Amino acid sequence: MIIIPHLLVLILIFYICSMYTTKVVLLSEKGRIADAIADLIPNSSEVRRLELIIDQLHVSGDDFDNTDAIILNLSSLERNGTKVLKILLSLDIPIIVLHLYHQKTFADAFLRMGASAYLPVNFYSEDLLVAINAVLKKKTFIAKNVF
Repeated sequence: MIIIPHLLVLILIFYICSMYTTKVVLLSEKGRIADAIADLIPNSSEVRRLELIIDQLHVSGDDFDNTDAIILNLSSLERNGTKVLKILLSLDIPIIVLHLYHQKTFADAFLRMGASAYLPVNFYSEDLLVAINAVLKKKTFIAKNVF
């Protein structure tokens, strides 16, 4: 019976997302994690994947034209994650940060820096949909498995 409320939430989220096309950029290093994240984004979203290469990171407005949200996967970076976030914040686009850690201190730090949402890399799939919906409404979001 626990499955029913989760199913209703997912149906509601898919319905809301299907009312308009959301343009989401997934900024991540190549690999299985990036593939899995891209697969979770609703079909009603236009997903563009840009490879995250730290040494060559520069922000061009052209890369992010008409983008509604950025999903920034920092889970595989050993360093410079905050540097990447600071550069992207100049675009004034909501950023959903994916990171390795479940501790609320990390989530709070990224939100204070200007991120709109925080998810640990092993997030619940519905959390990504809720996070996208929240940031589009100018709200912040922290995944439910952050403590």
